[in-house]
Amino acid sequence: ENFTLQQWDNILAAPEEKISSEQAAELIHNLLGQLPPRDRLVLTLRFVDGYDVAQTAYLTGWSKSMVKVQTIRAKRKLKKMFPDA
Repeated sequence: ENFTLQQWDNILAAPEEKISSEQAAELIHNLLGQLPPRDRLVLTLRFVDGYDVAQTAYLTGWSKSMVKVQTIRAKRKLKKMFPDA
């Protein structure tokens, strides 16, 4: 399921209102789902599951440098999904 601009606009329409944890989880899930698998994997391991670079490298079989580079690239792609990012 893709994250739509309408969903984003709904959240931006009332910035003073906090979104529920369910809405935040759905938003993150939708955004991650739009990324290529490799990007989704590294962001999920690093920021959802909370693994550090060394643990992520071990789990993926990548070098620590690769994990760092992949994380930076994936974060850039994710940032581009946001309007005016």
